[in-house]
Amino acid sequence: MSPKVSVVVPVYNVAAFLPACLDSICAQTLEDIEIIVVNDGSTDNSLEIAREYAARDGRIKVLTKENRGYGHTMNLGLSQATAPYIGIVESDDCARPEMFETLFNLAVKHDADVVRSNYWNMSQNGTRFDLVDVLNLAGAPYEAMFDSADYPDILRGSPAIWTAIYKAAFLRENSIEFLETPGASFQDTGFALKALTSAQRMVITRKAFLNYRVDNAGSSVKSGAKMYCVCDEYQSLEEHLARNPRRAEAFRSVIPAKKYETYVWNYNRLDIALKPEFMERMSREFAEAKSSGDLRRPAFQDREWGDLMELIENPTALGGRDLAVQYPPEDFKEHQRTRCANGLISRFHMYYLFVRHALRKTRSKVAA
Repeated sequence: MSPKVSVVVPVYNVAAFLPACLDSICAQTLEDIEIIVVNDGSTDNSLEIAREYAARDGRIKVLTKENRGYGHTMNLGLSQATAPYIGIVESDDCARPEMFETLFNLAVKHDADVVRSNYWNMSQNGTRFDLVDVLNLAGAPYEAMFDSADYPDILRGSPAIWTAIYKAAFLRENSIEFLETPGASFQDTGFALKALTSAQRMVITRKAFLNYRVDNAGSSVKSGAKMYCVCDEYQSLEEHLARNPRRAEAFRSVIPAKKYETYVWNYNRLDIALKPEFMERMSREFAEAKSSGDLRRPAFQDREWGDLMELIENPTALGGRDLAVQYPPEDFKEHQRTRCANGLISRFHMYYLFVRHALRKTRSKVAA
C-alpha cells in the first residue's frame, strides 16, 4: 500500500533520544506512512540504532551520508519522499500517536497545502510539558481552510516546522527547500517562512501533538561563521517572494517585524565580541527597510519601535545591551479554548475562567 505521509527524521549524534523518537513514529495510528531516517555522518551509534529499527519495521528507510549539515540532510529526505504529504520529526522529539492521522485527515478534507498543529515544549528529561499556541494573535480561524495572505501575522509565531504536514506537490511547485550552507543555523526559518507565505490553502488545528524537547536556548554563539546565517535565511525569503509580488505585498509589513524578532534573538545569543559587528549589520538593513517604506509602526510594540529607531539612528547609544522583543498580550479566551481542546481544563472550567476574567476586567474599568 502506498504511504499517505512521508515522515523525514534528520539524525546527527542523537543516540540518547533516537529510540524514543522512532518508537513514537512507529506507533502512529496512521499506519500507512514511510519513515525516512537521514543520518548526517553521526559519530556515535545513531546509524546502528536506525538500522536496527529498519530491520524490525519495513516502513523505515535509512539513508546515510557524510556530514554536510541540516539543510542538506533535510533536502535529501524531502527528495526521497513518495507520499502526497510530508511531515518532519526531529530526532530528539516525539510525536503523539494520533498526530499524522489527524493532520492527514484534515489535509484531505480541505485539499490543504499545509496543515499545522499546536505543540508541547518538553523538558530535557521528558517529564514536563507546556502547551504552545502557534497562532498567537494572527486572528486566523482554527479547523477551517484559509489563505495565509489574509492573515499575515501568521508569521509572528515560532517557525515550528515539525508541527505540520506539507503537500509534496506544493513544496515542489513553489521551490520550497532548505538552504544548504555547511554548519549553518536557523535553516528551519527560511523553510517555514516560505511555506507560510506561499500557502493559499492552510489549516490549523487546536490540538497539540509534537513534544518538542527544549535545549539550552540561552547558550552563547561564539562562531563568527554562524553569525550571519539568519541573514541568509531572510535573503532567501525575499528572493522567494520576489517571484510572487502579490503575495509579497500581503506580507510586506509583517516580515520586517518578524525579521527584527529573529535578529534580536540571534543578537542576544552572540558572544560579546561578536555583538558590535552584527549590530552594525542590523542597523544597515533596517535603515534600508525604513527608507524603502517597509517599516510600519503598527507592526511593532512600543519598546520594540523605540529600540529599532535607536538601532537605525544611533546604534552606539545602545551600548551593546541586549535588545527586547515585546510580544502583544495573549488573547485570554483563545488560549483557554486551546487548553480545553487539549484536555488541560474542562469545558465547565473554561466557562468559569471566562466569567472570572470578565468580572476582573469590569472591576478594573470601574476602579480606573
